[in-house]
Amino acid sequence: MSWDLIGLFLASTLRLSAPLAFAAMGEYISEKAGVLNMSVEGMMLTGAFAGAVGSWMTGSPMLGMLFGLIAVLPVAGLQAFMTNVMRANQIVTGIGINILVLGATTLGYRLLFGARSREVIPGWDKWEPWPLTQLPAIGPAFSQIWLVYMIPVVGFAIWWVMYRTGLGIALRAAGDEPRAVANSGIPVRWLRTGAIMATGLLSALGGVFFVHR
Repeated sequence: MSWDLIGLFLASTLRLSAPLAFAAMGEYISEKAGVLNMSVEGMMLTGAFAGAVGSWMTGSPMLGMLFGLIAVLPVAGLQAFMTNVMRANQIVTGIGINILVLGATTLGYRLLFGARSREVIPGWDKWEPWPLTQLPAIGPAFSQIWLVYMIPVVGFAIWWVMYRTGLGIALRAAGDEPRAVANSGIPVRWLRTGAIMATGLLSALGGVFFVHR
C-alpha cells in the first residue's frame, strides 16, 4: 500500500466517522442526564433531509444547516415529551420515532425529488490548512470541511460544561441521583428535556454533515 493510499484512507475515515462523532456526543449528554435516547438515528435522518432540502431550495449549505437544526426540534421535543411527561419506555419510543422519521423523510423525498433524483445538493468547500496538508502520508487527511474541525471544539465544550459548571453537575446528578436533584429544588424533567434537545441538535448536525460533505 502506497503512502498516497494511506492518506486517502485516513481522510475517508475522518469524513465517515464525523457524523457518528456528533451523534455520540449528543447521546453522551442524554445518558449522563439519565435518558437512553434511542431516537438518535431519526434525529440524524431529520437533519440530513431538512438540510438537503434547505440547501437545495436556497443554494446555501449554511442555510441548509439551519433548516436541519430547526427541523429536528419537534422530533427531539416528541422524544422529550414521551420520555419525561408520559414516562413511556425509552427504547420503544426511540425506535418508534426512528420508524416514523424514516417513513416521513422517504415520503418527503419522493414528493420533492421523485423516486430516482439526480439533484445536486450544494455543499461546503474543503478546508486545506497549508502546513498540515503538506505533511507526508497524512496530509490528505486534513483536507476536510469545517465541521470536521469543530468536533474537538464541541467535544471540549461538552466536557467543560459537564465537569466544570454547575449545569453539568446538575445534569450528571439527574442521571445518578434524580431524587436528590428534585429535593434540591431543581426540576429533573427540565434538565432531561434540555439534554434531549441538545442531543437532537448535535445529531442533526451529524445528519447535515452527510449531505454537505
